[in-house]
Parts: sequence; structure tokens; C-alpha cells
Amino acid sequence: MAALLGALCGTAHADSFKIGLSADAVKDAHDGRVILIITPDGATEPRFQVKQSYDAPQIFGVNVDGMAPGSSVEISTGTLGFPAKDMSELPAGDYYVQAVLHKYDTFNLSNGKTVKLPAARGAGQNWRLEP
Repeated sequence: MAALLGALCGTAHADSFKIGLSADAVKDAHDGRVILIITPDGATEPRFQVKQSYDAPQIFGVNVDGMAPGSSVEISTGTLGFPAKDMSELPAGDYYVQAVLHKYDTFNLSNGKTVKLPAARGAGQNWRLEP
């Protein structure tokens, strides 16, 4: 489940984003990765513009454990990003912003180790399309 956390348009030079998980969107706590996409292009959803190229939209991500409905996470200066490494490198301007929660499931392996990974949910491990 890639839960859409929010989308907005604004003019500013932000040094942090507080991303909340709405109690209307989910009922349980989730592990995963909150992905924040920032782009000047409003033609399509920011998440569908992400690519591996120097002209890609800006993307940041943080892992979350037990993110509960009503809670939030902050992505700020110091959070590693691509193509710019840090939020402080983004020029002031008009941007479209979207946040997505890419849900992880917990797997208990036969060797006794436990890992948290995104399970395939019908989109071939594509976080932009997972339900």
C-alpha cells in the first residue's frame, strides 16, 4: 500500500516539511518509508515524474517504524536527497509537493533474522503504483 499522504502547491523556500498520516486514510500503524517529492512541474502527480536523471524532481525519504494515524514525521535540512543532496540546495520558487508512504511488511526468515521490506502488491515493486 502506497498511501498518499498529501499533495500541495506553494511558493517558498522551506527548510523542513512536517508530513502527517491522517486517521481518515489508515486505521493502523505502519512501517515503511515516507517519500517526499518536490517539483516545479504541475503537469502530472510529482510521484509519476521521479526518474534517475540529473533533471529529476527532488526526492527525499525517511524510514518510519510504527507510524500511527494522527502522527507525523519531519523531513528537513540534513535529510539525504536526490538529485540535490540536501534541502538547503533547493532554490526558492513555486513547487508542487507530494508525500507517499511506501509500506513495509515484517518477514521472519528461516535463519532467525527479521527484515522489513516492501511486499509486492500487484505493481511489480514500483512504489509509485502500489495500491
